[in-house]
Amino acid sequence: IGIEICENADGNFDQATANAQWLIRKLMEENNIPLNHVVPHKKWSGKNCPRKLLDHWNSFINGISSSDTPPKEPSPTYLLPSGIIKLTSPYRKGTKVLQLQKALAVLYFYPDKGAKNNGIDGVYGPKTANAVKRFQLMNGLTADGIYGPKTKAKLKSKLR
Repeated sequence: IGIEICENADGNFDQATANAQWLIRKLMEENNIPLNHVVPHKKWSGKNCPRKLLDHWNSFINGISSSDTPPKEPSPTYLLPSGIIKLTSPYRKGTKVLQLQKALAVLYFYPDKGAKNNGIDGVYGPKTANAVKRFQLMNGLTADGIYGPKTKAKLKSKLR
């Protein structure tokens, strides 16, 4: 079983390492793998990999045995805009829309992959309205693509 540690978008390597240790522990238990079989990629490839862990491999291994529960990352707080935003809204451009797009991105209803900044541009256009509509549909709300108090409340509950 090969595992690659990828850092979070915020560059939190300690959190990524803790996540990997927990996953390794879980896989060891499920597949009856002894700890001495957990080895770095370097053992098989000869490459200096995982570069960030090789100098601390023993402490990484020691951390595996103490990883009984999934690591918890503190929940970030998201600013959600107030008011109503829709395609014809006077507030369809700017900070409020950016806040909404970022919140939708965290919940995987946005962004536009491949677009600059993943489509997070502060403009409430058809793509943002569609993301709001899909979020509403999946969360038992009227799927009208209009961001209002009910959508805000549901977004807030999902972002906790």
